[in-house]
Formats: sequence, structure tokens, C-alpha cells
Amino acid sequence: MSTDEASSSKRTVVNQMRFFLAFLLLVSPVFSANWYVRKGASGSNNGTSWTNAWNELSSINSSSVACGDTVWLAGGTYTTNLTVSKNCTSSSQLTIQSVLSSDSVPTSAAGYTAAVLNQVVVQDASFVTSSGAYITISGRHGIIGTEGTFGIVIQCSTNCDTITVTSSGATSNITLTEMELYGPPCVTSGGNGEGSCAGDTHGVDHGPYASTNLTIDHMWMHRFGEIVRPYQWTNYVVQYCDLDTTRETPDEHEDIMYAANPSSGTMRYNVIWGSPNDGIFFDFGGNSLTFYGNVVFHSGGGILTFKPGYSGNSLIMYNNTFSSDETFGDYICPNNCPWIDLSGVDSGGATSVAENNIFDHVAFSGSPTSADYNAYSSDIGKNDNGAHSFTYTSAFAAANTQFMSVNTSNPVVSNYQLTASGVTTFQKGVALSSPYNLDANGNARGASGSWTIGAYQYGTGTPPLAPNPPTLLTVVVN
Repeated sequence: MSTDEASSSKRTVVNQMRFFLAFLLLVSPVFSANWYVRKGASGSNNGTSWTNAWNELSSINSSSVACGDTVWLAGGTYTTNLTVSKNCTSSSQLTIQSVLSSDSVPTSAAGYTAAVLNQVVVQDASFVTSSGAYITISGRHGIIGTEGTFGIVIQCSTNCDTITVTSSGATSNITLTEMELYGPPCVTSGGNGEGSCAGDTHGVDHGPYASTNLTIDHMWMHRFGEIVRPYQWTNYVVQYCDLDTTRETPDEHEDIMYAANPSSGTMRYNVIWGSPNDGIFFDFGGNSLTFYGNVVFHSGGGILTFKPGYSGNSLIMYNNTFSSDETFGDYICPNNCPWIDLSGVDSGGATSVAENNIFDHVAFSGSPTSADYNAYSSDIGKNDNGAHSFTYTSAFAAANTQFMSVNTSNPVVSNYQLTASGVTTFQKGVALSSPYNLDANGNARGASGSWTIGAYQYGTGTPPLAPNPPTLLTVVVN
């Protein structure tokens, strides 16, 4: 072999080795890291273990945390903001969550004790998403309506936004799940149970900055001036949540949700109550909402309103139960029953539909493009022109025979699933395709031979089976 040939052979081998090493780098797995936050940790505070954990939310070194990582929050009370700003992807998401005893990684990390499993309490501080994508913040578990059961609780005793965006950086694909958010106790005023708060408070407030694909799931949010504020949100989802007890503040008007300018999203399988006036309110034009499988009760005033005078608003509303127990709110029956005002929809080319809904002591005004198969209590009367809509005699409150239970003194335990009598009254709905063919408990609508109007459908069998355990109210995730 000549010198040139030998040299060429060596170069070939070297190039092959370089190619092989580059290939290994490309196919080698990228290992995600685990980081730890524990109040009172006294080690090196670099987040690498419970011993060396960051000891406050504001102490997290964001430059150390990468997409695909998990930040574990130990039980304890934290008083500083958690600021998140990471642009991640669907295949490499950032997760921030509390700890379960079944989590092998954090429970085997150095410095672990059972106290890590205690509730994470954030006091008068916020979770702030200044920008970012594909981020999940999870409390991991909670029982709606039961204090002390959620893995993460964010509580405001004065002016506070519990989860917010503070800059114009757009967010997308953010998931907030299984947390309790609540505002300050309020001074009761007036005769209808309305309260007033000294400070302005919001539950989840991303306005007025754009947010896309935001999911709010299995949350208990209560005692705010505005609970959810989807201002310029696109494709948001609020599901399996308890949204209750709004209060008037200097700048807010008791909104369960204030949406505007424009917004588009879905609310499904929620329990909504304790709203004295504004309820779910859409301001300006171009807003759209898909609203199905929800129960709205123990409220007075405008339960769902699209503000008139603006164009392009639309509503898809299927299989909801709206009920007034005539005991709470600024406007209550018999003088002025709570209402749904759709006079601001179906303009500027938008189309809307309302089918399979129960309006029990709740008035309905404004006609969407298509309204049919709805049930109205006889005191309200039939308020649409649908050939299949009907009125019924409401046996309510103490004499209630149509719903499982109506509890005006402790509304959170009210159960608007149907009794056998209720099924007889409301088994007159129209069949709809997925995703509207399941109720909040996962029961298939129409499986018993009829499609039941309202938020709940019994399982198969005649007479109807007893309802499944209410997965809407109890959440345990391992």
C-alpha cells in the first residue's frame, strides 16, 4: 500500500468514527432532571435534593431548570411568587407539582421525610407565567368543597391574583390542574347574600395578554371578584371545576368568568354557584363559547350574558342544568328570576344553538339561531320556538322530587343528578354526537333508550340505575 493510500484509509476511518459519534449524540436519550423546593431547607439550596432544596418559590434558579424537567414542591407555606417562563414542546414539557407517596423519585431523594407530602400553601403570592409554552402546574389531588385536601392551595388575604400573566409575553399550552384558589373573606352586605371585598382579586387572570390552549382542570376556585378572566384567550378549556362565591370589589362585578376582546373556548362539566349578579359575562365582540354538561345553581342575576351591541358572538349550549333555589343573589324569584341573556349572539355572521337544557326558575331571553329540546319550569314558560321544547311543573326545594338533593344552606353538597321522577320528566332530548354524548360521570347518553335533558344521564337499565359516584366532585390522581 502506498503512503497516499494509507493516509486515505486513515482519513476514512477517522471520518467514520466522527460520523458514528455524531450519530450516538443524535440518538442518545435526553435525560430529564428533578428539582426540589422545600421551605426551610438549610443545605446548599441548589435544588438538587430535599436536603439542598430551594427554600422558597422565588429561589428557584430558572436557568438550571430545562424543558422536560420536573420541579417537586414539598408541603409547607410559601410567601413569594413562582415565576415560570419556559418555551417547551409537547414532547418535552415542564412540570411543577406536589408530591404523592407513590412517587418513587422524590420519595427516594436525599433528605426526604413524610412532611414533604403535606399540603403546599402559597400565601398572598402568585404563580406567574410571564411567557412560555407546554407547562403543567398540578396539585395532584383534591376533593371539591373540602378544605385541606388539595395538594396545592393559593390563598389571597388582600389584593391578589393567584395565577396571572404580568407581561405581554404570549403563553400557550399551559395546564393548571387540581389546585384550590381562594380570595379574602368578605364583609356581608345587603339582604341577598352578596358580599363586598376591600381589594381586587382574580383567580386565573391572563388578560389582557394573549393565551392559547390554556386548560383549567379539576380546580376549586372561589371568593374572587373575577374567578376566571379569559381576555384574548383562544381555545381555552375550563372543565370539572367548582366555581363559586363571587364578590363585588371596587373594579369587578361578581363575575364567575369575564371574557372579552375576543375570546374562544369551552366550559364543560363544571359546578357553578354562589354568583349574585354578573355570572359568565362576555364583553365586546367576536367571542365564542361551547358550554355543555354544566350545572349552574344557587345564583341570582345574569347567569350567562353576551353583551348586546357587538357582533360576531356565538354560543353552543348543550345539556346543561340551570336552576335557581330562590334564596340567593341580587335578583331572585318570584319578582325577578335569574336569567340567561343571549340577545348579544348571532350577529355579524355568527350562529348559535341551545338544545337539551333545563331552565328551572331561570329565564331565557334572546333567541339563538337554533333553540329546541329545552325544558322550562312553568313559572318561566317556554322561551324558544322549538317544536320539541316544553314546560314542566317544578317540584323544588323542600318538595324537590326531580333532583337528587337541593341544599340551600350548604350549596356545595347539592346534587342535581336526576331521580327516577326527574328522568321521567326530562327523557325528551335529542341525540348528539361526540363529545356531547357523555355526562360528567362518564355515563353514555341514550344508553337507556332515551337522551335525558340536563347535565346528567343515568346509566343503562329500566328503571334507571342509581348514579355513579360523582367524579365531578372527587378527584384522586396517582
